[in-house]
Amino acid sequence: ASGGTISGSSFSTNEAKTAGGAVWAIDVDISVNDTDFTDNAATVGDGGAMYTSNNATLIDATTFENNIAADSGGAVEAQYSVVTSSTFVDNSASVGGGANFFGEGTVRNSTFWNNTTSTAGAFSVGAGDYGAIFGSIVANTSATQETVHMLDLGANLVTKLPATDWDLVEGVTANKSKLVTEAELDLQALTLNQTGPDNTGVTRTVALGDASVAIDYYTYTESVPTA
Repeated sequence: ASGGTISGSSFSTNEAKTAGGAVWAIDVDISVNDTDFTDNAATVGDGGAMYTSNNATLIDATTFENNIAADSGGAVEAQYSVVTSSTFVDNSASVGGGANFFGEGTVRNSTFWNNTTSTAGAFSVGAGDYGAIFGSIVANTSATQETVHMLDLGANLVTKLPATDWDLVEGVTANKSKLVTEAELDLQALTLNQTGPDNTGVTRTVALGDASVAIDYYTYTESVPTA
């Protein structure tokens, strides 16, 4: 099937009784970029903002705030997905408060902050078969573990020990992920970032305080994984 693209859009206060409060896509590839999802809900099923299956789902430069799923994937429930430069704040679900990839998922350069779960042993972002995460922040989730089935590709900052045996270190070491405190991250409220010609989108991002350990953290790594 041919694919679809959502760009420069905003979805708010949408509700689905089963899955995908704002977007539901089956058997068709979908690309989402520079889009804002706020206050959407899947009142019975999965994916408070988005639910996709049997397809490739690409999410870039997109923000998910305060979306709710009764079951899994507070913001996103996807089978095969790549998420880049995106923000997940204050989303909630029984498991996968931020996002759940029930097949495979890759996350790069994204922020998961204050996402909550209602089930013991749940997680903020995870995958069923295989997942990988690089250069991302996962902070202050109510879940007992930040991630599950997510391979650490390096340069991640987390406030709780992940479910997998990540190679966490103290201090900045080449391509290593680090266990930090929320105070060290100094995350600020969501704000629209249009400070220059390369930042003219419609989505909001989490700003960093002046002393945040996340500022230029990637510049201290020797190489960036390509997969």
